[in-house]
Amino acid sequence: MIQAIPFPPLSPELFTLSLGSFTFALRWYALAYLAGLGLGWWVIWKACARPTLWPDNTAPMEPAKVESLLTAVVLGVILGGRFGYIVFYQPAFYLENPGLILRLWEGGMSFHGGLVGVAVAAGIFCWRAKAPPLQVADAMSMVIAFGLLFGRLANFINAELWGRASDVPWAVIFPGAAAQDCAGPAGIVDYFGATVCARHPSQLYEAALEGLFMGAVLLFLAWRRGWLKR
Repeated sequence: MIQAIPFPPLSPELFTLSLGSFTFALRWYALAYLAGLGLGWWVIWKACARPTLWPDNTAPMEPAKVESLLTAVVLGVILGGRFGYIVFYQPAFYLENPGLILRLWEGGMSFHGGLVGVAVAAGIFCWRAKAPPLQVADAMSMVIAFGLLFGRLANFINAELWGRASDVPWAVIFPGAAAQDCAGPAGIVDYFGATVCARHPSQLYEAALEGLFMGAVLLFLAWRRGWLKR
């Protein structure tokens, strides 16, 4: 009797290209970054094209400058996320293998480093563009949910950041020794006669709540309730 949902046959890589000794893999996580940044750029552009959303009916920047903000954010995400991962998680490894630092396609990004990188990049953008920092921060905060949505979906595809062991009907049997290590009786289910560990798909919870729900609330408050004017 099936008492849990088996993890679908998903690969972290959308496709892989090999050219001699060089191998390039396009990962779903990379697409999540692109989708979040692209959708965020579009929403901020639309918001800046509507001055009535902002204090004194003046947008913090011209719509054409949103592309410059996007460029700054992309650099902040990549540089901050990568070097944050190196410094926080594997400094000794990359000191011994500096040639691997630029191999971003192999994974290794830090949320905390990316956050710091984006903050610094946005600050530099505001200084150079003479844009009001608080209003630019409001614009960026309005779209951060998109990144969380796509990022958590990518986490699910990667079978990482799963939740606690559970025997709820929608618990998922994630692959991997760590995911299958149930510390107690919770989560131990029968799957076609085999005893396995099932867990909450917390990535999907967060995608729905931090991504879809929070994003919808923020857009509603900005567009319908005039919160960007405050």
